Amino acid sequence: MPKIKMKKIVHVEILGSDKAFEIETEQEVNEGTVWDELVVRYKNIFNDNVVENHIYKSISEIEACKRANGEKILACYIVDDYKMRLIWKGGEFVD
Repeated sequence: MPKIKMKKIVHVEILGSDKAFEIETEQEVNEGTVWDELVVRYKNIFNDNVVENHIYKSISEIEACKRANGEKILACYIVDDYKMRLIWKGGEFVD
């Protein structure tokens, strides 16, 4: 199972002051992992390239929906540190 490193900003209130900390986490992921934000590029039934933003969804949920509509996912990206990072392409996770 692949591991993805991600940066997150965490707000902590300490003694009445709101401090923000940036932490880097590493978690094991699979197609069933629910992402806070996932950008998906796919081919629709007219063979057009389409890009969609999904909130709190997994790749498997999105893939099932697209497959039912005759569409095919080309790639999935996460937004990490204000950059889009490719995580899934051609039916599998990328390194």
